[in-house]
Amino acid sequence: MTDTVVSIGIDVAKDKLQIAWLRQLQPLQVKPKSLPNHPKGYEELLDWLLKNTGVTVERLRITLEPTNIYHEGVALYLHDHGCQVCLVNAKQVSDFAASLGNLSKNDRKDSVMLARFGLVMNPRIWQPAPLEIRQLHALLDRLDTLQATMQQEENRLDTLQLRERYPKTVKESLDESIEFLKQSMQTIRDQIDDHIDRHPGLKHDQKLLATIPGVGALTAQRMIALIRSRDFTKASQVAAFMGLVPVERTSGTSVFKRPRISRRGDPELRGKLFMPVVAAITHNPIVQKFYRKLLDQKKHQRAAMTAAMRKLVHICFGVLKNQQVFSPTM
Repeated sequence: MTDTVVSIGIDVAKDKLQIAWLRQLQPLQVKPKSLPNHPKGYEELLDWLLKNTGVTVERLRITLEPTNIYHEGVALYLHDHGCQVCLVNAKQVSDFAASLGNLSKNDRKDSVMLARFGLVMNPRIWQPAPLEIRQLHALLDRLDTLQATMQQEENRLDTLQLRERYPKTVKESLDESIEFLKQSMQTIRDQIDDHIDRHPGLKHDQKLLATIPGVGALTAQRMIALIRSRDFTKASQVAAFMGLVPVERTSGTSVFKRPRISRRGDPELRGKLFMPVVAAITHNPIVQKFYRKLLDQKKHQRAAMTAAMRKLVHICFGVLKNQQVFSPTM
């Protein structure tokens, strides 16, 4: 193994951390450990790593996959204590495992594969988003949860009212639930606005994004939370993170399929850009011209819409990176 780092893989679940210390790559030697996924477990993990590996904390390279929010606690703890923490794309690890002929999966094997990936592929060291961005993410996630729950309740109410007869008390319960959710959503929106007002940088970013036709307040807040959460250097990186880059499927002269988006990003995040891009196609001169050009080239409408979405993301990134208001000539 290299003298510079000691590679550790962690497979994260809601309640458990499955750890693999890669002692030697060839022949493969691994020391496993299982600990609870909570703050006490994080302390035990770091103590175990330092005691067993015999290296300083800066030489510990920890590789793990983002899993909902379950990875956040251990990732932040290890980063704050000086470890090299790498958050890696699950698809990349899966492809890496397949290239080695490893197709079976369980927690222990996954942790070993993460340790091997971290050593061989040398992934970029993760830097956590600033605290105000993480708090903004939490507020937006809560708003999304309330929105989804309200949609479910409204669907239940619609279904109920299709019946000839239904208990009045059930309708009253649904009406009360929907009203409560509406009030709760407004409370969260107010908290988001207050949060942004208390952070001049976020407030300035929102004002800049608001100059882009098609980008409303909520879309601006989502784009700030996304773009400021990672050290993106190019707009194409943001589009790739969202799964908006085209993937070609051609081979020689016999295989030629229509390109599709990679879909490696969050589908819900892409879905939230649908209405903004519809507005941008109507009101944003850059996006409108781009979209119509694609249609004139006989591109499928769905492909043109996705490309317009990618263009809007590029514009948002450019406005924030250059700290300049939107211009139709940009």
